[in-house]
Amino acid sequence: MNKKGAIELSMTTIIIIVIGVTILSLGLVWINSLMGQIGDLTDKAISGGQKQVEDLMGQSDETLNLYSNSIDLKRGDYTQVGVVVYNKEGTAQDFTLKAEMGSLSAGKGDVDCLIAEAEGHEDSISGIVSGEKKSRIILISDEGSSPLGLYTCIVTLQYGQKTEETSITINLE
Repeated sequence: MNKKGAIELSMTTIIIIVIGVTILSLGLVWINSLMGQIGDLTDKAISGGQKQVEDLMGQSDETLNLYSNSIDLKRGDYTQVGVVVYNKEGTAQDFTLKAEMGSLSAGKGDVDCLIAEAEGHEDSISGIVSGEKKSRIILISDEGSSPLGLYTCIVTLQYGQKTEETSITINLE
């Protein structure tokens, strides 16, 4: 009887070891596939981030490119948003850049957007040759008495017979 108990004990041990190795193998396969998916997500995030950095740094091939389309602004404060104008036409162009508060924002408060270099709402950028980029700064400010909420600064670029428009959403907090 003693030998029979020893055989049963060793069979139980072998079965537990086989089950343990099987679970360990399945766990390793699962972790390996999970790490592969994490690697793919990381690669996609890095490439997406690089594209955003290129866009932010003016590497975009868009004619009108803002460094940011959405900002948070504290009451009574100001901030700046960079704009890049890119001449992708075949010849030199004269550009007119305008920045003004959207119609839904007008009359709501003292939030304003201006082109810093022009110290006004409009700036003429003359003679940009084909393939050249020029940058400007849009200054967005609040006098301090505006109601909290969302405002919009409309940025318009006119050149030749073409007009491009984009906007900056301002969250006044």
